[in-house]
Amino acid sequence: MPNKPNIALFYGGYNNESTVSFKSGKEVYHHLNKGKFNIFPIEITEDDWYYNPFSDRKTKINRHDLSLKIDGIKHKMDFCFIALHGTPGEDGKIQGYLDLLKIPYISVSSIESAVTFNKRYAIAISNYYDINTAKHLFILKDERIDLDLLKNKLNLPVFVKPCKSGSSIGISIVNDWSEIENAITNSFIEDDELIIEEKVNGLVYTIGVFKYNDEIIVAPPLLCQLTDDKKYFFDYETKTTINSYSALLTDTLTTEQGEVIENYARKIFRIFGNKGIMRIDTILNEVDGKPYLLEINTIPGMTENSAFPTMIKAMGWSISTFYENMILEHIDKKSIKFKHKLLRGQA
Repeated sequence: MPNKPNIALFYGGYNNESTVSFKSGKEVYHHLNKGKFNIFPIEITEDDWYYNPFSDRKTKINRHDLSLKIDGIKHKMDFCFIALHGTPGEDGKIQGYLDLLKIPYISVSSIESAVTFNKRYAIAISNYYDINTAKHLFILKDERIDLDLLKNKLNLPVFVKPCKSGSSIGISIVNDWSEIENAITNSFIEDDELIIEEKVNGLVYTIGVFKYNDEIIVAPPLLCQLTDDKKYFFDYETKTTINSYSALLTDTLTTEQGEVIENYARKIFRIFGNKGIMRIDTILNEVDGKPYLLEINTIPGMTENSAFPTMIKAMGWSISTFYENMILEHIDKKSIKFKHKLLRGQA
Protein backbone atom coordinates (compact mmCIF):
# COMPACT_ATOMS: atom_id res chain seq x y z
CA MET A 1 0.00 0.00 0.00
CA PRO A 2 1.69 3.21 -1.17
CA ASN A 3 0.09 5.31 1.59
CA LYS A 4 1.31 3.01 4.35
CA PRO A 5 4.48 4.47 5.89
CA ASN A 6 7.39 2.17 6.74
CA ILE A 7 8.10 2.49 10.47
CA ALA A 8 11.46 1.36 11.85
CA LEU A 9 11.21 0.21 15.46
CA PHE A 10 14.68 0.40 17.02
CA TYR A 11 15.45 -1.80 20.02
CA GLY A 12 18.52 -3.45 21.58
CA GLY A 13 21.57 -1.30 22.18
CA TYR A 14 25.14 -1.52 23.39
CA ASN A 15 24.89 -1.66 27.18
CA ASN A 16 23.18 -3.31 30.16
CA GLU A 17 19.87 -1.68 29.30
CA SER A 18 19.55 -3.72 26.09
CA THR A 19 17.51 -6.35 27.95
CA VAL A 20 14.95 -3.73 28.98
CA SER A 21 15.01 -2.29 25.46
CA PHE A 22 14.19 -5.72 24.00
CA LYS A 23 11.13 -5.93 26.28
CA SER A 24 10.08 -2.37 25.42
CA GLY A 25 10.49 -3.00 21.71
CA LYS A 26 8.46 -6.18 21.82
CA GLU A 27 5.68 -4.49 23.79
CA VAL A 28 5.58 -1.49 21.42
CA TYR A 29 5.51 -3.83 18.41
CA HIS A 30 2.54 -5.65 19.90
CA HIS A 31 0.55 -2.41 20.19
CA LEU A 32 1.48 -0.67 16.93
CA ASN A 33 -1.26 -0.54 14.29
CA LYS A 34 -0.14 -2.89 11.51
CA GLY A 35 -3.18 -1.91 9.47
CA LYS A 36 -1.92 1.67 9.13
CA PHE A 37 1.84 1.18 9.26
CA ASN A 38 4.37 -1.28 7.89
CA ILE A 39 6.37 -2.09 11.04
CA PHE A 40 10.03 -3.15 10.77
CA PRO A 41 11.57 -4.09 14.15
CA ILE A 42 15.30 -3.40 13.90
CA GLU A 43 17.68 -4.86 16.48
CA ILE A 44 20.68 -2.63 17.15
CA THR A 45 23.80 -4.49 18.29
CA GLU A 46 27.48 -3.59 18.46
CA ASP A 47 28.21 -6.05 15.66
CA ASP A 48 25.52 -4.96 13.21
CA TRP A 49 21.90 -3.89 12.73
CA TYR A 50 19.26 -6.43 11.79
CA TYR A 51 15.63 -6.57 10.78
CA ASN A 52 14.47 -8.93 13.49
CA PRO A 53 10.71 -9.21 14.17
CA PHE A 54 11.43 -10.94 17.50
CA SER A 55 12.08 -14.26 15.80
CA ASP A 56 14.98 -16.30 14.42
CA ARG A 57 14.72 -14.46 11.12
CA LYS A 58 17.40 -11.80 10.81
CA THR A 59 18.15 -9.58 7.80
CA LYS A 60 21.02 -7.11 7.78
CA ILE A 61 20.12 -3.45 7.46
CA ASN A 62 21.80 -1.14 4.96
CA ARG A 63 22.88 1.63 7.31
CA HIS A 64 23.75 4.00 4.46
CA ASP A 65 20.05 4.71 3.88
CA LEU A 66 18.30 2.63 6.59
CA SER A 67 16.84 0.13 4.16
CA LEU A 68 16.54 -3.64 3.82
CA LYS A 69 15.61 -6.18 1.20
CA ILE A 70 12.91 -8.79 1.78
CA ASP A 71 12.22 -11.27 -1.03
CA GLY A 72 14.11 -9.00 -3.42
CA ILE A 73 12.05 -5.92 -2.56
CA LYS A 74 13.83 -2.91 -1.06
CA HIS A 75 12.14 -1.17 1.85
CA LYS A 76 13.30 2.30 2.94
CA MET A 77 12.18 3.65 6.28
CA ASP A 78 9.94 6.72 6.52
CA PHE A 79 9.95 7.12 10.28
CA CYS A 80 11.62 5.69 13.38
CA PHE A 81 10.10 4.75 16.72
CA ILE A 82 13.06 4.61 19.12
CA ALA A 83 12.76 2.08 21.96
CA LEU A 84 16.51 2.06 22.65
CA HIS A 85 17.38 2.74 26.29
CA GLY A 86 20.89 3.87 27.07
CA THR A 87 23.43 4.09 24.27
CA PRO A 88 23.11 4.62 21.32
CA GLY A 89 19.42 5.54 21.57
CA GLU A 90 19.12 7.78 24.59
CA ASP A 91 22.42 9.62 24.30
CA GLY A 92 21.78 11.27 20.93
CA LYS A 93 23.82 9.03 18.63
CA ILE A 94 20.84 7.47 16.83
CA GLN A 95 19.12 10.84 16.56
CA GLY A 96 22.16 12.35 14.86
CA TYR A 97 22.25 9.44 12.41
CA LEU A 98 18.56 9.85 11.60
CA ASP A 99 18.99 13.61 11.18
CA LEU A 100 21.67 13.00 8.55
CA LEU A 101 19.26 10.73 6.66
CA LYS A 102 16.40 13.21 7.18
CA ILE A 103 14.24 10.51 8.73
CA PRO A 104 11.85 11.83 11.43
CA TYR A 105 11.64 10.07 14.79
CA ILE A 106 10.00 10.05 18.20
CA SER A 107 12.26 11.74 20.74
CA VAL A 108 14.05 15.02 21.30
CA SER A 109 16.98 15.92 19.06
CA SER A 110 20.53 14.58 19.36
CA ILE A 111 21.69 17.57 21.46
CA GLU A 112 18.89 17.38 24.02
CA SER A 113 19.21 13.58 24.15
CA ALA A 114 22.92 13.83 24.94
CA VAL A 115 22.34 16.50 27.59
CA THR A 116 19.51 14.71 29.43
CA PHE A 117 21.38 11.39 29.29
CA ASN A 118 24.29 12.92 31.19
CA LYS A 119 23.15 13.84 34.72
CA ARG A 120 26.10 16.22 35.04
CA TYR A 121 24.85 18.48 32.24
CA ALA A 122 21.14 17.98 32.91
CA ILE A 123 21.61 19.16 36.49
CA ALA A 124 23.74 22.15 35.44
CA ILE A 125 21.10 23.33 32.97
CA SER A 126 18.30 22.66 35.45
CA ASN A 127 20.01 24.80 38.08
CA TYR A 128 20.43 27.60 35.53
CA TYR A 129 16.66 27.61 35.03
CA ASP A 130 15.98 27.51 38.80
CA ILE A 131 14.86 23.88 38.84
CA ASN A 132 15.70 22.45 42.24
CA THR A 133 18.13 19.52 42.51
CA ALA A 134 19.77 17.77 45.45
CA LYS A 135 23.08 19.08 46.79
CA HIS A 136 25.79 17.25 44.85
CA LEU A 137 29.39 16.82 43.73
CA PHE A 138 30.83 15.39 40.49
CA ILE A 139 33.85 13.10 40.27
CA LEU A 140 35.78 12.03 37.17
CA LYS A 141 37.43 8.64 36.98
CA ASP A 142 40.99 9.96 36.92
CA GLU A 143 40.48 12.31 39.88
CA ARG A 144 41.68 11.67 43.40
CA ILE A 145 38.79 11.11 45.81
CA ASP A 146 38.93 13.67 48.61
CA LEU A 147 36.94 12.06 51.41
CA ASP A 148 37.30 15.09 53.68
CA LEU A 149 35.81 17.31 50.96
CA LEU A 150 32.87 14.91 50.56
CA LYS A 151 32.24 14.92 54.30
CA ASN A 152 32.39 18.71 54.47
CA LYS A 153 30.15 19.31 51.46
CA LEU A 154 27.54 16.55 51.78
CA ASN A 155 25.52 14.97 54.55
CA LEU A 156 24.69 11.29 54.74
CA PRO A 157 22.94 9.41 53.35
CA VAL A 158 24.11 10.04 49.79
CA PHE A 159 23.47 8.41 46.44
CA VAL A 160 26.38 7.54 44.16
CA LYS A 161 25.31 7.44 40.51
CA PRO A 162 26.97 7.06 37.11
CA CYS A 163 26.32 10.22 35.11
CA LYS A 164 25.49 8.33 31.91
CA SER A 165 23.43 5.30 32.84
CA GLY A 166 19.75 4.43 33.18
CA SER A 167 17.43 1.94 34.90
CA SER A 168 19.32 2.64 38.17
CA ILE A 169 22.25 0.52 36.98
CA GLY A 170 25.41 1.27 39.00
CA ILE A 171 23.59 3.29 41.67
CA SER A 172 24.28 2.80 45.38
CA ILE A 173 23.02 4.42 48.53
CA VAL A 174 25.66 5.17 51.17
CA ASN A 175 24.64 5.42 54.84
CA ASP A 176 28.17 5.35 56.28
CA TRP A 177 31.32 6.90 54.83
CA SER A 178 33.06 3.51 55.11
CA GLU A 179 30.80 2.38 52.20
CA ILE A 180 31.71 5.21 49.84
CA GLU A 181 34.74 3.59 48.19
CA ASN A 182 32.82 0.47 47.13
CA ALA A 183 29.93 2.61 45.88
CA ILE A 184 32.27 4.75 43.78
CA THR A 185 33.99 1.67 42.35
CA ASN A 186 30.59 0.21 41.46
CA SER A 187 29.53 3.38 39.61
CA PHE A 188 32.81 3.66 37.71
CA ILE A 189 32.18 0.21 36.23
CA GLU A 190 29.32 1.81 34.28
CA ASP A 191 30.77 5.24 33.50
CA ASP A 192 33.87 7.43 33.71
CA GLU A 193 32.08 10.22 35.58
CA LEU A 194 29.71 10.06 38.51
CA ILE A 195 27.59 12.23 40.74
CA ILE A 196 27.33 12.01 44.52
CA GLU A 197 24.20 13.68 45.86
CA GLU A 198 22.49 14.07 49.20
CA LYS A 199 19.31 12.12 49.72
CA VAL A 200 16.26 14.38 49.68
CA ASN A 201 13.48 13.15 51.95
CA GLY A 202 9.98 13.14 50.55
CA LEU A 203 7.58 11.31 48.24
CA VAL A 204 8.94 10.34 44.82
CA TYR A 205 6.77 10.84 41.74
CA THR A 206 7.28 10.02 38.11
CA ILE A 207 5.57 12.24 35.55
CA GLY A 208 4.77 11.43 31.92
CA VAL A 209 4.89 14.35 29.48
CA PHE A 210 4.40 14.42 25.70
CA LYS A 211 3.22 16.58 22.80
CA TYR A 212 -0.27 15.89 21.39
CA ASN A 213 -1.76 18.06 18.65
CA ASP A 214 1.09 20.55 19.35
CA GLU A 215 0.05 20.85 23.00
CA ILE A 216 2.12 19.73 25.99
CA ILE A 217 0.17 17.04 27.86
CA VAL A 218 1.04 16.01 31.42
CA ALA A 219 -0.24 12.57 32.37
CA PRO A 220 -1.39 11.83 35.95
CA PRO A 221 1.85 11.39 37.94
CA LEU A 222 2.51 8.14 39.74
CA LEU A 223 3.71 7.83 43.30
CA CYS A 224 6.79 5.60 43.42
CA GLN A 225 6.39 3.85 46.74
CA LEU A 226 8.50 0.81 47.48
CA THR A 227 6.49 -2.21 48.53
CA ASP A 228 9.58 -4.24 49.46
CA ASP A 229 10.94 -3.11 52.83
CA LYS A 230 14.34 -4.60 51.91
CA LYS A 231 14.73 -2.02 49.14
CA TYR A 232 16.07 1.49 49.78
CA PHE A 233 15.42 2.99 46.35
CA PHE A 234 14.02 2.08 42.94
CA ASP A 235 16.79 -0.17 41.67
CA TYR A 236 17.01 -2.04 38.35
CA GLU A 237 14.82 -4.94 39.50
CA THR A 238 12.12 -2.69 40.91
CA LYS A 239 11.96 -0.54 37.79
CA THR A 240 11.91 -3.36 35.27
CA THR A 241 10.23 -6.40 36.80
CA ILE A 242 8.01 -5.27 39.66
CA ASN A 243 5.14 -2.81 39.32
CA SER A 244 5.62 -0.69 42.45
CA TYR A 245 3.99 2.50 41.22
CA SER A 246 1.35 2.51 43.89
CA ALA A 247 -0.89 5.52 43.48
CA LEU A 248 -2.10 8.18 41.08
CA LEU A 249 -1.89 11.92 41.58
CA THR A 250 -5.41 12.28 43.01
CA ASP A 251 -4.65 9.76 45.74
CA THR A 252 -1.68 11.54 47.30
CA LEU A 253 -1.45 15.16 46.17
CA THR A 254 -3.52 18.21 46.98
CA THR A 255 -4.91 20.25 44.08
CA GLU A 256 -2.26 22.89 44.68
CA GLN A 257 0.56 20.33 44.73
CA GLY A 258 -0.79 18.79 41.53
CA GLU A 259 -0.71 22.17 39.79
CA VAL A 260 2.84 22.83 41.00
CA ILE A 261 4.06 19.49 39.67
CA GLU A 262 2.23 19.92 36.36
CA ASN A 263 3.73 23.39 35.75
CA TYR A 264 7.14 22.06 36.81
CA ALA A 265 6.89 19.16 34.32
CA ARG A 266 5.83 21.47 31.50
CA LYS A 267 8.80 23.76 32.21
CA ILE A 268 11.28 20.87 32.08
CA PHE A 269 9.71 19.54 28.87
CA ARG A 270 10.08 22.93 27.16
CA ILE A 271 13.66 23.43 28.37
CA PHE A 272 14.87 20.02 27.30
CA GLY A 273 13.58 19.78 23.75
CA ASN A 274 9.82 20.46 23.72
CA LYS A 275 9.31 17.29 21.68
CA GLY A 276 8.74 13.57 21.94
CA ILE A 277 8.00 11.61 25.10
CA MET A 278 9.53 12.25 28.53
CA ARG A 279 9.32 10.66 31.93
CA ILE A 280 10.44 13.03 34.66
CA ASP A 281 11.36 11.59 38.05
CA THR A 282 11.03 14.03 40.93
CA ILE A 283 10.84 14.11 44.69
CA LEU A 284 8.53 16.40 46.64
CA ASN A 285 10.83 17.71 49.36
CA GLU A 286 9.14 17.28 52.73
CA VAL A 287 11.06 20.30 54.11
CA ASP A 288 10.09 23.05 51.65
CA GLY A 289 7.31 21.28 49.71
CA LYS A 290 9.02 21.93 46.35
CA PRO A 291 9.72 19.38 43.59
CA TYR A 292 13.39 18.40 43.18
CA LEU A 293 14.55 16.88 39.90
CA LEU A 294 15.96 13.35 40.02
CA GLU A 295 16.17 12.36 36.36
CA ILE A 296 14.84 13.07 32.86
CA ASN A 297 14.16 10.08 30.62
CA THR A 298 13.66 10.95 26.93
CA ILE A 299 13.07 7.31 25.95
CA PRO A 300 11.23 5.88 28.94
CA GLY A 301 10.64 2.18 29.45
CA MET A 302 7.63 0.77 27.63
CA THR A 303 7.50 -2.74 29.12
CA GLU A 304 4.31 -4.07 30.69
CA ASN A 305 5.76 -3.13 34.11
CA SER A 306 6.91 0.36 33.12
CA ALA A 307 5.50 3.55 34.61
CA PHE A 308 4.85 5.45 31.38
CA PRO A 309 2.22 3.08 29.92
CA THR A 310 0.56 2.99 33.35
CA MET A 311 0.18 6.77 33.26
CA ILE A 312 -1.19 6.71 29.69
CA LYS A 313 -3.83 4.17 30.70
CA ALA A 314 -4.74 6.40 33.65
CA MET A 315 -5.66 9.09 31.10
CA GLY A 316 -8.24 6.73 29.59
CA TRP A 317 -6.16 6.09 26.45
CA SER A 318 -5.30 2.70 25.05
CA ILE A 319 -1.59 2.15 24.47
CA SER A 320 -2.25 1.44 20.78
CA THR A 321 -4.02 4.79 20.40
CA PHE A 322 -1.19 6.58 22.16
CA TYR A 323 1.55 5.09 19.97
CA GLU A 324 -0.41 5.79 16.80
CA ASN A 325 -0.94 9.40 17.82
CA MET A 326 2.75 9.83 18.66
CA ILE A 327 3.76 8.59 15.22
CA LEU A 328 1.22 10.80 13.49
CA GLU A 329 2.24 13.78 15.64
CA HIS A 330 5.91 13.53 14.60
CA ILE A 331 5.70 12.11 11.12
CA ASP A 332 7.05 14.19 8.23
CA LYS A 333 3.85 14.47 6.24
CA LYS A 334 5.47 16.37 3.35
CA SER A 335 7.94 13.62 2.52
CA ILE A 336 5.65 10.71 3.27
CA LYS A 337 2.48 12.25 1.82
CA PHE A 338 0.42 10.50 4.45
CA LYS A 339 -2.74 12.33 5.46
CA HIS A 340 -4.00 11.73 8.95
CA LYS A 341 -6.28 12.97 11.66
CA LEU A 342 -5.11 12.69 15.23
CA LEU A 343 -7.18 10.25 17.23
CA ARG A 344 -8.91 11.11 20.44
CA GLY A 345 -8.11 9.04 23.50
CA GLN A 346 -9.83 5.70 23.42
CA ALA A 347 -10.07 3.22 26.24
